[in-house]
Amino acid sequence: MSIKPTFSARIFSGEKRFELRRTAVRIEEGDIVVVYSSSPVKAIVGAFTVSGIMRGAVRSLWKHHGKHFGVSYDEYTSYFDGAAIAHAIEVGDRIEVEPVHLNDLRLRYEGFRPPQSFMYWVGALDELLGRKAVRQLRSSQAAAACSAG
Repeated sequence: MSIKPTFSARIFSGEKRFELRRTAVRIEEGDIVVVYSSSPVKAIVGAFTVSGIMRGAVRSLWKHHGKHFGVSYDEYTSYFDGAAIAHAIEVGDRIEVEPVHLNDLRLRYEGFRPPQSFMYWVGALDELLGRKAVRQLRSSQAAAACSAG
């Protein structure tokens, strides 16, 4: 998922607990989202698990959850200008990785293009993020599933 560097930094600092989108993304609770920090960083910088997904009227979502979005009201309204519905992906466990820059991604994966908004990764996540990072995210998923069950 492409995220502007300012907002990806807020995700990994814990300040931003939701990733906001103007359009729905086919994603489910428990999925792992790989974060591509867009220009000028142009690198995969980490990942997070999805703890939940909210959808609602732009104003209503801000009113009830805005303090957890990690953006100012002006940033929020500017981003959703002209949209009726807002989508919020709740950030669960997160992990930063050593950045994998665009040039390296293109060397590893022929034809790689960074997503404009998001893309579905069909390759092995441990190859992309590192085995330790994926193991850590998966163990947190398993722990969450056990406590929910």
